[in-house]
Amino acid sequence: MISPHGARTSFVIDFDVGHRQNLLNLVSYCNSDSVRKKLSAEKVDVTLVGAPTPEGRYKVKLTNRNDINDAVLITYTKLQLNDFLEIPAKYLDWFDFENGQPKNYDTWAASAKVAVEKMCQDRGMVISRAWDTGSQCHVEFDESIERYVVVYECDSFIYSARNRFILPLHLGQVINDTTLDGLNYNNELNKKPLADLDGELEVWMGQALVETVVLSGLEV
Repeated sequence: MISPHGARTSFVIDFDVGHRQNLLNLVSYCNSDSVRKKLSAEKVDVTLVGAPTPEGRYKVKLTNRNDINDAVLITYTKLQLNDFLEIPAKYLDWFDFENGQPKNYDTWAASAKVAVEKMCQDRGMVISRAWDTGSQCHVEFDESIERYVVVYECDSFIYSARNRFILPLHLGQVINDTTLDGLNYNNELNKKPLADLDGELEVWMGQALVETVVLSGLEV
């Protein structure tokens, strides 16, 4: 992170405390010159105000629990889980196309949620403290990149509300027709001189001999 004075410093997230307390720890850290005792979630209420800016900055109201008129607004950015985490292959056994592409991606939702949370736990995160209960997860197909994406949504003051994990490309998602037409040698066409084949096939430069085949559907 960058301090208000422009110097690059490091803030460590404490996995042993809740996300509200971690935000207050950040506030205390950035105001270390004036905050003598770390702010506590027991004494300071944390409330999200409005939607984030286009730049991704969130506005939060800090209120003294003993005096509701004593409040301060702060702005900051949250962490995107997908910026530093990638779902490992060991948690993607559910993501396969052995039986073709699913008609409903909801069949993957529960397994995808487990995969994300196990990945986070592998990094030492405590899910119940990292965000509030009620997180949701689903899988969607992003046509712009032609890949499946796990979308994990959570309510946290540290991590972004919407996190997108791009899933690996499977041959099964692009090869839909596995029963191909058969190759048959075109005896008549191959008897013609190359000069007579203009428009009937592509000839590589420098290739002296070209074999032409035709495709035929399977007989049922």
